[in-house]
Amino acid sequence: MRSAAPTSPAAPDQRTTRPVRRLIPLLVGLVMVTPMATDAYLPGLPSLAADLGTTDAGAQLTLTTFMVGTAVGQVLAGPISDGTGRRPLLVLGTCLFAAAGVLTALSPSTGLLLAARALQGLGGACGMVLARAVVLDVTSGADTARVIGTMMAIVGLAPALAPVLGGLLVDVVGWRGVLGLVAVVGIGLAAVVWARVPETLPPERRTPAGLGAVARNAGIVLGRTVYRRYLFTHVLTFTAMFTYVSSSSLVLQDDLGLSARQYSLVFGSNALGMTLFAFGSVQLFTRTRVGHRLLAGTGLALSLTGATALLALGLADAPLPALLVALWCAVAPTSMAMSNVAVLAAEQIRDYAGSGSAWQGSLPFLAGAAIAPVLGALHATAPVPMAAVMVTLLVCAVVMLTLARRAEAALKAPAGARVEPGTSAAD
Repeated sequence: MRSAAPTSPAAPDQRTTRPVRRLIPLLVGLVMVTPMATDAYLPGLPSLAADLGTTDAGAQLTLTTFMVGTAVGQVLAGPISDGTGRRPLLVLGTCLFAAAGVLTALSPSTGLLLAARALQGLGGACGMVLARAVVLDVTSGADTARVIGTMMAIVGLAPALAPVLGGLLVDVVGWRGVLGLVAVVGIGLAAVVWARVPETLPPERRTPAGLGAVARNAGIVLGRTVYRRYLFTHVLTFTAMFTYVSSSSLVLQDDLGLSARQYSLVFGSNALGMTLFAFGSVQLFTRTRVGHRLLAGTGLALSLTGATALLALGLADAPLPALLVALWCAVAPTSMAMSNVAVLAAEQIRDYAGSGSAWQGSLPFLAGAAIAPVLGALHATAPVPMAAVMVTLLVCAVVMLTLARRAEAALKAPAGARVEPGTSAAD
């Protein structure tokens, strides 16, 4: 039960709406910095392993612990903030991200680095989930769609852009320098959050806080069929994209023979493609009101077509340029699908914005952490196995999106029909 009847999610506290809208660039930064911290140092993993005297597997664990910390942090921070308000956990989380970031750059051993990365992920999770919750607190309608769509586009882009930037920086400042720069960004964000971010969740709209609220609110939001199916669509699409991110170095350099510079160019072109699709879909919605369902379905269809072409070309031992074109067509449209599915999911859980945002953020990170060993077991170091995994995931995403559409259509209200709480009938 709620402590008080909530006000309408579409009519947020007017005292906070305007200042928070001016802080949207900061909120986007909070969503972006954690995915960037996930992957920016990956080009430096070989030197990290050598410096700390560990194996390649031990170095890769620093990625896994960060992602697990991020996933757990989001699951906890979202529901707790529904009871305590957004600001306290947002300040605490950004300070923890900054402090742990300093520790990662200075860690003298693998064990300490693993612990610091887990804490860094835990702190960064607060920024990711609560930035989305703040947007849901203070916006409605097209404003929500535009801001959440942009945020999710950036979350999808960050894993693709971060290794490119990291590759440029590692040669100059080393892996410790890259992690140090992430820490500096974290310190800056923490200072701005402390000074500028107001509370956006009024007491009358809060739910009881505590660990019990995590399980209770999770049951409520995950019990909403439409939300759950959109959520799984997003997770499957993200995992397909992350399959490419995780395998790209081995596939493009070790198997296809690209140099480090050529690899960066290919990776960068794919990231640019994701940028074009992500922000192009935001513009389409804003200017033409093309529905999010159509945009999400189009993104998935294009990506699945590209992944299928990559699989077929790999089996046919096609020349490198053909493989790279197919890879671009498989990767670039995923951002269109992810950003629009995220908006569709967010519209279902306005009354539990923290809890719903937590699952939207945490499950993709858990899936990303899980896919790496799966790819290793499948020996996905060549185009064919990588493309096969992507095709499988994207087919599942298309099926889940179709099921979500059907469930939402069934809940649209001919007179007297029962509508699931939080369900949006808007296209």
